[in-house]
Amino acid sequence: ARRAFPECAAIDECAPLQTMLAGLLGRPFRLSERILYNNAPNGGAVFHHDAEPGQSGVCFSQLEGRTAWLTLSKRRLARILVRNGAAKDERLAIQRLDRGEDRELWQCINRDESFAQQLSAHGAVYVLEAGDSILLPSQAFDDCAWHSVIALGDRPSLAHSYGIFLRDVGPVAKRGK
Repeated sequence: ARRAFPECAAIDECAPLQTMLAGLLGRPFRLSERILYNNAPNGGAVFHHDAEPGQSGVCFSQLEGRTAWLTLSKRRLARILVRNGAAKDERLAIQRLDRGEDRELWQCINRDESFAQQLSAHGAVYVLEAGDSILLPSQAFDDCAWHSVIALGDRPSLAHSYGIFLRDVGPVAKRGK
C-alpha cells in the first residue's frame, strides 16, 4: 500500500495518532485494509457502517480538502429515528436499519434536511480538515458507528481509511507445574 500510495506514511508515522490508538486500545494493534477516498465536491457516502468480524474500529484520515461526517452509534440513530416518527420503537428502527432495502428509511437518513438538522442538534456532525482523523468504533454489528460523509468545498478531497485490528500477541506462556 505504501508503494502505491506514499501518503500512507502520513498516517503510519503520525506519533500522536499512534499514541492515542495505543492508549484507547490498551493492546498492540495494526492498521490495515487501507482504502483511498477521492470525493468530488458534494460527493461522499450515504449512511452505512463498517462492522467486520475481528475489527475494533476504523480510522479515517483527511489528507486534502474537507469532509462533513454525520456519525453516531446504531442505537442512537435508532432513538432519533423513533423521535422523528420513522419507527414506533428502537427495536423496529434497528430492524429497519438492518434490512438495508427500506427505501423510505433510506430517504429519511440520507436525503431529509430536517433529519440532518436533528442529527446536528444531537452532536452527530463533525467536520474534518486536512490533517484531521476520526475514529469510529465497530466492535460488532450492533456496536458500530453508522456514518455518512459529504465532501465540502469546491475541490476534490483525498483521504484514507484503515481498519483497526488488535494484534494477536501470541500464545500465553504456560506456567510451571
